[in-house]
Parts: sequence; structure tokens; C-alpha cells
Amino acid sequence: MDAAMSTTFEPLSLSLRAWPEENAATNSLASLIPRITQQRGHLRNITEEGLLQEIQSSSSVPGEAQETVKGVVDDDAKVAVDDAPTRTAELMAAREDMIQRVSQAHTEAFYALDFVSLLLSKDTPRQAELSMSHHLQQHVPLGSLGVDRIQTPQIPASESADHVAVSRGWKMQGLQSTADSLLRSATRLEKEMESETKYWEQVLAIGDKGWSICRIPWERHTLGVRYGFLEATPEYRDRGLAALRRGDKGRVVLDRGRLSGQAKSVRVRMLDESGALSSVSTTPPLHLSTATTEESILNARNSIFEEELFFELGREARQLASQGVRIMDSTIHIQAGARTIIIDLVPLDDAPDLDSLDDGSVGLANAVALTLRILLSHAHRQNLHRRSEPPPPLTDRKRTLPPYSMLRPVLAHLRHQHSFTKVRNLIESFGAILKTAGLKTESVFRAASNCVSHLERSAAASQNRLQAMVELCTERVVS
Repeated sequence: MDAAMSTTFEPLSLSLRAWPEENAATNSLASLIPRITQQRGHLRNITEEGLLQEIQSSSSVPGEAQETVKGVVDDDAKVAVDDAPTRTAELMAAREDMIQRVSQAHTEAFYALDFVSLLLSKDTPRQAELSMSHHLQQHVPLGSLGVDRIQTPQIPASESADHVAVSRGWKMQGLQSTADSLLRSATRLEKEMESETKYWEQVLAIGDKGWSICRIPWERHTLGVRYGFLEATPEYRDRGLAALRRGDKGRVVLDRGRLSGQAKSVRVRMLDESGALSSVSTTPPLHLSTATTEESILNARNSIFEEELFFELGREARQLASQGVRIMDSTIHIQAGARTIIIDLVPLDDAPDLDSLDDGSVGLANAVALTLRILLSHAHRQNLHRRSEPPPPLTDRKRTLPPYSMLRPVLAHLRHQHSFTKVRNLIESFGAILKTAGLKTESVFRAASNCVSHLERSAAASQNRLQAMVELCTERVVS
């Protein structure tokens, strides 16, 4: 006993490393079954009796089997040596994690000790100072934190009933507010449905009247109407598209974007030799406040048509400088005999003063304006016909669209009328002189027929005469 008591024990060293975790992927059933199947074949060929015989036979292994087992062990050892660095890294990571957690627990324990020591320092400062950290002693005075036991006040029954009534009132008020909010939402939803239904009815009505309804390319979720002309020039072909937005109470509002300006129209004015206004074309009335959606679309179509007309007139006027056509201050001036024609683009609100003009003068300017519009429509039809035909061969040169011929026919007709008037006045003056001399004269003026139709009639008459001569010669030969 004395020897045993006098025996000195060596200190026991323990490692605070985390227990190695098993690889769940290697030992899972999903990985074991393929390995067993690869080593021993299908599971139905493995029986309990066969496994027992294999265990008994492994106890007495012959020489060759021992060598085989040794080779397998050596291979396992090599695999273990190869996995050693990975295993070491895993162990080191587990050690660092465990040290971090122990350090955190140590810090939190010291925080709890300082809190309890500061709490007790109010009653036993000497004892609390022994367990308090040096940092806390320097920055927090002793006895600055205390604790007292208080008694919960007893609420009277009447006050408790008041509290219950107040809480019930708040609940009822909240439920009433929720119900009112739901009713307002239902009313707003009903109005929204009515507005949406009215909007779609108007959109369908616009489509039924022949207008093309499509999506806006730059706003995929917005419907629009195409009111422009596909046969127009590229500068105005892409501008004939407006969005159909929903306004107040489901009313359709035509939104042309940056083109939502004032509606314009081409105005034709004629000045006589003295420079006084002798004729002016009229513009259609405009009622934007009371206009329906279809009327707004028509106004937009007419406005873009008039803008394209003035644009094409300006293009053609630049090539007719030798014919007395000038462009000054966005106004086209044409010298047609004794008259001067002024063409400009004005808002529809700028109505001309027609009180001082007669109907004949107004009709001449309107005829010129109407002729220009008809010629532009004819150019659109020619573009459609050209677009319907097979395209020409591809070339390196870019095909340019020449200006339309609209001013030339009008200018030629007015100059012809001016020349005809001068010739008629001259002949009538000669006739008056001859009548004064006692000679009987008579002047008859007839409208000239179309040159093409005149040639056709002449050709038909010549063909008839030739056929009669052939028949006459044939009869004489026969006789």
C-alpha cells in the first residue's frame, strides 16, 4: 500500500481535437451497393451460407492467398498514404473550428461573470471586485448597476373592464376600416371594369370602321391605330401611327406623341398683277373639343397628308427654279403669267377672310389646291403599283425616289390659260377693228381635244380608208 501510495503518476496529455467525421457519401447505401455488385456480382447470388463459408476459409489462408491478401493490404496502405494530406487538412480545419468555438464560449462566460459581479457590487463591493475584470473596473464605477424587487400593481375590475372595452372598440374600428376599404376597392374595381369595357368597345368600333389596329413598336403593351399612308415617302410613312390610350371614363384618347401638334393644311393664295389678293383656298373647319375618336383620327390623317403634300411640293419647287418657282420663308411662290401663286402650310385655326372675295376667285384657288391633293393621291397609287411589281435587279447604286410631278401640270395649265386669254383678246381686238372697217368677222373658240384621242381617231380613219381602197382594188381585179 505504501509503495502504491508513493508511486508518482505521470501527467496525462489530452488532445482537444474534434472527432473526425465520417464521409457520408462514401458510407452511404447508394455508394455501397454498386461496390458490392462490382466485387461479388448481383445481390441475388450472395447468400448467408456463402458469406459464412468465406469467413471460415479466410481464417486458414494458403500461401498464395496470403500473398494476395498482402497485396490488397499494400494497396490499401498506398491509398491511405495518398489520402494522408487530405486527412491532415481536414483535421486541422476541425481543430481551428473547435478552438474558435471554445474561445467564443470563454468570452461569453467572462461577459456573464462581469455582469453578475457589477450587479453584486452594489451590496458586496469587496467580494464583487475580486471576480470583476480589470477593464470593467477601470471604465465602470462600482455599484452603478442594481436590482430591486417590485410588486406588480393590481388593476381594479372597473379599469380592467375599460381596457377590455377599449380593445374591443379598437378591433371593431379596425374591422370597420377593413370593410370600408374593401367596399371602396370593389367600387373602384367596378368603375375600372366599366371603363375597360367602354374602352374596348370603342377600340373594336374603330377596327370595324376599317382602321388598322396594331401594337406600338416602342410600347409592346399599348394598342395603336395606323392612320398614315403606306405608300407615302419614308419621311412620313412611319409617322402615321398613334397610340389609343384610355382617358377619363374609358374614353379613347388618340396620342400621337411628339407629333401631337396643331392640325395643318395647305393654303393656296393668288395675287393679281397689282399684288392684291384675288383668290384664296378654304380650309375645313376644326372642332377639337367636340370631336369623336374617329374624327380625331381623320384630322390626324388629313394633317399628315397635308404635311406630306407641302413637303413634296417643296422638293419639286427646288428643281423648278428656272420656271420661276421660288421658296422664301417656308412659302412657295409661283409666277404663272400675270398671277402669282403662293402656297404655304398653315394651322386649321387660321381661317381666311373671304368676305372681300367673290365665289369665282375662291373657286380657282380651291381648284388648284384640290388638283395638288389629287396628284399626290395619284403618286401614292403609282407607288403601290410599283411596290406590287417584281423588284428590279440588285445594284450597288442606291435607288432614289424622284420628286413627284405636281407643280408642273398646274403651272403648265395656268400658263396655257394665260396665253390662251391673251390670244383670244388679241383676236377679239382684231375682229373689232375689222367690224369697224365694215368687214363681217366671227370668232369661234372650241376646246381642244386630247392629243392622244385625236391621234387614235386619225389612225382609225386612215385604217378604214386603207381597207376600203384594198376592197376596191380587189373587186376590180375580180371583174
